[in-house]
Amino acid sequence: MFRDKNKVLYLVYFEFNKIYDPGNMSTFVINDQNSSIYLKRKKKLSELRNNVERDGGEIYDLSDNKNLSKESEIVNKIKKSNENIILFITNNKKLFTNFNRPIYLFNIDEESLDLNSEELVNVNMNEIISFLKSFQTNEIKQKIYMIFFIYGIIFELDIKLLIKDTAYEVKEKNELIDLINEDLDLYIFKRILTSRLSIILYRLFFFDLNAKKTAVGRFFRNSLNVKSETYSFKNLNNNHEGFYFTSLENKSFRGYKIPFYQISLPDNIFVEKIKIAKKLLKLNVKKKIVSEALEISEDEIDTHIYGDDNLKPTNYIETANKMYSKRVSLEQWKE
Repeated sequence: MFRDKNKVLYLVYFEFNKIYDPGNMSTFVINDQNSSIYLKRKKKLSELRNNVERDGGEIYDLSDNKNLSKESEIVNKIKKSNENIILFITNNKKLFTNFNRPIYLFNIDEESLDLNSEELVNVNMNEIISFLKSFQTNEIKQKIYMIFFIYGIIFELDIKLLIKDTAYEVKEKNELIDLINEDLDLYIFKRILTSRLSIILYRLFFFDLNAKKTAVGRFFRNSLNVKSETYSFKNLNNNHEGFYFTSLENKSFRGYKIPFYQISLPDNIFVEKIKIAKKLLKLNVKKKIVSEALEISEDEIDTHIYGDDNLKPTNYIETANKMYSKRVSLEQWKE
């Protein structure tokens, strides 16, 4: 019996005469259809189909399909379907598309085909924009993880196509993760979303590896209400926060600087700036000078220093520190 979910897709990678071993990232062919391996796989697939039929779901089986246009037709049907449960069996290892619903992933060659698998991919671009505006980089990392290490462990993600026309120069996934991590650190440090990262986010969460730079730029300009600009920071690695940038140090790059009014969730650096601002104001330094020197708005000074009891900096700092401590490094994803 499947779990009670609204509009979910059970996505299965399966080829009748091939076995894919995710541990070794390799595929081998079965020639004997009477072999125990082949019969075991057929039994698993039959059980899966029976469960979906019992729950009244739709089933699309393309395990022996060689026609990509037929697959595209089925994908469009799934996107438009109002059925709560859909089973889609595909033999396309390079399938990368948005189904407009959460996806539970299965590899038919796993030892245990757990129909209550937690291998869930549930992402959309609206969430990412919301996370950017509220400065929740940890949530962005988790969503990237879903695609790279849940979806991407069964289906192949074309890294070369993903980074096309960006400033990323990498050959494989882990190299890209390192640079994404740096760009998210820059977002925390300077509140700048690099143009190269914006392209990756757009292509990943719209499931569109062929998206053009112009379309990406237009989307982020409208969504964040900012235009991309050219930035260059000297001695970027000489900072007190411990950030280290291998590809942005003393180099110019394009990016979007997020306005203060769009940021509702504080980060550790902002907390430190509020502390410094309080000390400067106690020394009778003018609020305008403090604002310009620390790159924080006068409204934020009013809110977090002169605000009411619920917005006193002590409470604010305590909350921010708790949130900041939950940051997860992308380095951990490779372990």
